[in-house]
Amino acid sequence: MLLLLLLLPPPALPAAPPAAAAAEMAAQACAAQVVAARAMAAQMAQATRMAQMACAAEMAAKARAAGLQLEAHMIKALKPVPTATVHQSRKHIFRSKRPYYRPIDHGRGPVLIHRSVKQRWQADTRYRPKNLVDYLAARGGQWPSLVG
Repeated sequence: MLLLLLLLPPPALPAAPPAAAAAEMAAQACAAQVVAARAMAAQMAQATRMAQMACAAEMAAKARAAGLQLEAHMIKALKPVPTATVHQSRKHIFRSKRPYYRPIDHGRGPVLIHRSVKQRWQADTRYRPKNLVDYLAARGGQWPSLVG
């Protein structure tokens, strides 16, 4: 029996992936990182635009308070429309995970919701974020303080 074991070839070790396969795997990993970076950049750009719009609206209000007049198209551009199209913000690899709905009642002070949220809620029966539905249900449909 010992002689038979000596005559058998040794078990084959798994071969290292060929250079082409390794390069393919590296390229796929790199592509996934690029997709994630682009998505993050898009989210940052949107947040920047929103912050710039809020800052511009505040400056316009101060200018009007000081007696300056602004052209109508400038004022209109600073007033976002609550019923505007909601875009799919979860793209690419981020869609593989379940969405996370932050609880509205954070327990660190009063809950404030922008008035445009209630306006969209009233105007669009399809707009029903899970966390807002849960929040309102727990409070008998009573809205918190609205801001904006």
